[in-house]
Amino acid sequence: MRGVEAEEKTSRLCFDTSTYWQGCTKQFLPEINSVFQVLDAVRHYHVPVDINQFGHSASRGD
Repeated sequence: MRGVEAEEKTSRLCFDTSTYWQGCTKQFLPEINSVFQVLDAVRHYHVPVDINQFGHSASRGD
């Protein structure tokens, strides 16, 4: 993207966890939505998500 002005924006990722938990009797979160701001659109981002049966945690990875 050199020479192109990149803009900051809000993005959304939706993780379908229902397939992951298929067969589990204690499925609580069939999907996880993560909304985040891209502050440097030229940079490459990773969004790792840790899940368990009753919760999740997301962070910005580099």
